[in-house]
Amino acid sequence: MSAMVNLSRSKRILFSILPAFFAICLLAVAELVLRLFDPSGGNHFITEARFDNRDWYQLNRSYLMKYFPSNAPSVPEFKPTLIQKTKGHLFRVCCLGESSMFGTPYEMTATIPGIVRKQLRHSFPQREFEVINLGASAINTNVIRDLVPLVTDLSPDLVLIYTGHNEFYGPDGVGASWLEDSFPPLIRWKYALNDLRLLEAGESWLKNHRSPISGQEPSNLMYQVSQGSHVLLESPESERIFTRFAENMENILRTLGDQHIPVIVSDVSSNLLFPPFVTDTVKENQLVTEIPARFREEKYRDIISSLSPLHQEEPQNAFYSYWIGRSFSALGKYDSAKLYLESARDNDLLKFRAPGRINSILRSVCRQFHVPCISADSALGGACLGGIPSDSVFWEHLHPTAYGYDIIADLFMDEIIREKSRLSLSDGGILPTLLPFDDDSLSICWLDLAYADRSIQHLTGRWPFTDYHRLPAVIQFADSTLKSILDQVYYRTSSWDEGLYKSATYFWREGKLRAALTTYEAQLEEYPYNFYAQYLTGNLLRTMGRIPEAVSHYQISITSNPQYPYSSLDLGLLEVNAGQYNAASSNLRHALQAGLSESNKSVMEKSYYGLAALHARQMELDSALISVREALKIWPNDPEALALQNALLENGK
Repeated sequence: MSAMVNLSRSKRILFSILPAFFAICLLAVAELVLRLFDPSGGNHFITEARFDNRDWYQLNRSYLMKYFPSNAPSVPEFKPTLIQKTKGHLFRVCCLGESSMFGTPYEMTATIPGIVRKQLRHSFPQREFEVINLGASAINTNVIRDLVPLVTDLSPDLVLIYTGHNEFYGPDGVGASWLEDSFPPLIRWKYALNDLRLLEAGESWLKNHRSPISGQEPSNLMYQVSQGSHVLLESPESERIFTRFAENMENILRTLGDQHIPVIVSDVSSNLLFPPFVTDTVKENQLVTEIPARFREEKYRDIISSLSPLHQEEPQNAFYSYWIGRSFSALGKYDSAKLYLESARDNDLLKFRAPGRINSILRSVCRQFHVPCISADSALGGACLGGIPSDSVFWEHLHPTAYGYDIIADLFMDEIIREKSRLSLSDGGILPTLLPFDDDSLSICWLDLAYADRSIQHLTGRWPFTDYHRLPAVIQFADSTLKSILDQVYYRTSSWDEGLYKSATYFWREGKLRAALTTYEAQLEEYPYNFYAQYLTGNLLRTMGRIPEAVSHYQISITSNPQYPYSSLDLGLLEVNAGQYNAASSNLRHALQAGLSESNKSVMEKSYYGLAALHARQMELDSALISVREALKIWPNDPEALALQNALLENGK
């Protein structure tokens, strides 16, 4: 009888499990079907692309959406980046980090990856370099840790890391659930589940049917990621963040080390003269207006004597620390000032700047894994009065100016040069030297600088900034045409490339040839295979009388796109004038053939004219006359062709 009871209980258990089992099987089959019948779907890290008759990998700009809620109004993106499919002898650098590695507020070459790439090409001209910017706003090491296995699949020769500011407010920071806080491995599992096609489809549906988070400003990413959460430095919540940061960095460096990929890490820096966003103002409400007024009146010692007793009672009060620090700085007592200002930064209740403990963790973990750790914080401080990082190198609380980014990039470069043998970078026996900080030498174009001006105006005009203003770098000097070009790009009615072409054309027309050239060079730093930009650069250099450089750019343009006739045509005409007749004949005939195949009468006419000039130079007068007459059939009133025909006829007499 008991056996029957036991059997009955087993059946009941079995029947209760079977529906869940079949449901799981059904979901697994649906997932498999989605992957089999739509292999191109899903949120892939890289996709395939074809540009200029080349096959590339392309970084998926939207990949980061898996780390943010489906109803988030704004999701950070990667920069659009092409990656060569065949690596060969290419030296590939991957740059990991947050908005400062991304390059905020710049879009192009005035970033750490952009400047490092420029300096690498200058320092080691015999190698080809590809620098991939994998920085993004609002991410943290929870995300970077998840990305690293995908980065190793790219077979980088070097990884550069600048991270630490977003640990509190990035994905699964202080906003993580209690379960994730208690069991951190759940974060990894959650990210893995987010790659399921079924979950992606569900999230997509929800995104289209759910309202944004209540009270959230759609355009304000800072509020979106933080929800205005105040965090005490000395709290269990902060301790969890610091512990997880250390664990993440250990995992990141271990993963890269296991793949024998060299790494250089930098500590992080922020503007110590920037006031705390939020302090405990319960006791100092009256002081909030009184102390800044006294500071403007230069009553520095009075401020120190007034606030020091209060600071002793509440050493974690960022308001007291900040104004004591500012006063010591104004008195030239920079060592004391820095201690108080660092305390103000660390105890800011809005943790948008990394507390000093983040850098301590970075240095400790790097020592543990024998990884070089450079100090951006020391270098940026060294460029400012009293060694205190300030507005001299920062736009606002933590994003560097172009000069600040150059300082960090040069630190990475110094370490690369020191490690050049280990990295298999040959310098040809000549010690590499870095380019100086200069917009033109570093290919930082006007549009990039103006874009930063507009971005900073946008950023600091919203929460949590109050009455914070920075003088723009370039747009106050721009006329209406340039401002219109900037606005079209910033508000995305024109693409970035269109903005570059328009601004370069403007500068060329205005006779500002160096500014035009820097714009084309910036474009080519990002994508050297841009045949049209190479062609325009060649034309501009020819106008500037820099013929050998023009020839080089024409040749690269032809290699990138042999079907584009104008590069062959203009190079052929230059070669006629230089007496390089064989090369000129080849390029002009190539251009003529392309013109004939496309029925491009302009190219055909100029090609015939060029061939006529070539034959005339070689004293092949009959051939020259035939070619010039072909040119005149297409454009009977071409003054140059008419003049050449008259000269040939006169000479024939």
